[in-house]
Amino acid sequence: MKQQVIITISREYGCGAREVGDRLAKRLGIPYYDRDLVQKAAERSGLTPEFIEKTEQRNTGGVFYGTNAAVSTMGGVFPGGSTSLADQVYLAEFSVIREIAEREHSCVIVGRCADAILKNDYRCLNIFLHADFDKRVERAVKVYGVPADKAERIVKDTDKARAKHYKYYSDQKWGAANNYDISMNMAAFSIDGAVQILADCVESMTK
Repeated sequence: MKQQVIITISREYGCGAREVGDRLAKRLGIPYYDRDLVQKAAERSGLTPEFIEKTEQRNTGGVFYGTNAAVSTMGGVFPGGSTSLADQVYLAEFSVIREIAEREHSCVIVGRCADAILKNDYRCLNIFLHADFDKRVERAVKVYGVPADKAERIVKDTDKARAKHYKYYSDQKWGAANNYDISMNMAAFSIDGAVQILADCVESMTK
């Protein structure tokens, strides 16, 4: 691609976003970042990857000052005693995402408020993937291996946690169409079909 574009993918649980993101990155020949962000954040924060995975979508329930204020706290040192562990996880991921955007010409980043973190500072294509609840429950069972008797609750709880996390750290509504460039109903497309459409959008932006 001739011009930089950072592709961020936010998603409801059970939409196949990781598969879409991975295939899209391979199609475009650019790096893909998802769970490897956890390892990078662990190295920066000193927390374990396992702890970060369990904590990254939790928050203190108080008021966070947003992604812009987070810039002033970065640099590998967190204010002693003034930042919750959940906030430390977010700030570590914030720093890693900003560094990736600065270093990479283009890439795909899944989740972790990347769209809000990079807002106004980088050329991004922000995507939100959603689908009918029943379709997502079905995928959670068949593809993700979620127990059938727990699938509905896991889908609901994961979406609730993502919405709360996004609101807390970005002060924006998760899934609201005006926060994204593309909102795609994955119930209407195959994975390959979605990748084709998104690749066409990216290529039209970077010609």
